[in-house]
Order: sequence, then C-alpha cells, then structure tokens
Amino acid sequence: MNKPGTIVLVEDFPALRNLLSFVLEVAGYRVIPVTNEHELMKRLDYTDADLVIAVVTSRKNDTVELIRNIRNSPGYRYIPVIAISSHEGLLARSREAGATAWLMMPFTPVQLVETVQRVLG
Repeated sequence: MNKPGTIVLVEDFPALRNLLSFVLEVAGYRVIPVTNEHELMKRLDYTDADLVIAVVTSRKNDTVELIRNIRNSPGYRYIPVIAISSHEGLLARSREAGATAWLMMPFTPVQLVETVQRVLG
C-alpha cells in the first residue's frame, strides 16, 4: 500500500489553514501546517515532503518570493508547489516564480484534492 503524500501547507490565517488541512486530511494526506517561510524551510529540513501548498495573498506578497526560494534551493527545487490565491496577478507571478500548479479562489474541496492528485501523480 502506498504511503499517503505529505503536504506542507503555508498559510498564516488560522481558519483557512485549518479548513485546507481538514480537506486534505480527509482525502488521506498527511498535512504539516506552517505559517511562514522560516517554518517551511525548517520543516522541509526534517520532513520528506511530497508537496508544498502556499496561499498567496496581497497582504503577504512574500509568498511569491517563498516559491522562488524553494526553486533556488538545491535540496528542495524538485518539490512541487501549488499556489492558491484569489488574485490572478499573484497567481501569474507565482507561475513565473516556479509554481507547479495553481488554484484560483474560490474553489471546491474536490478541485483542491484533484489538483493535489494531479500534481502528485
């Protein structure tokens, strides 16, 4: 039996972080929630992450830089990253920074799980 994928979820707003974690856990994934890039990099050092999901908002524009930093890190550059945002411009910048896939808010739980399944193969 395959192990469930391990997802590191980057979101600083607790309600959204909890909701996304719940949906992914119900779908069978192991979710490690973090609130910022520092926590993310620390977790990536000690976790065999299969995927990073980063919520990109205008109030924390640094998430695009986070994606760029993952792509520039030799140890993490091959970890897929899904960017989530309600701003098309931020999703475009996330793609340019190296996001593997993206989701425009609002989306359904099914769309989230399908995107994760598609990225993880």
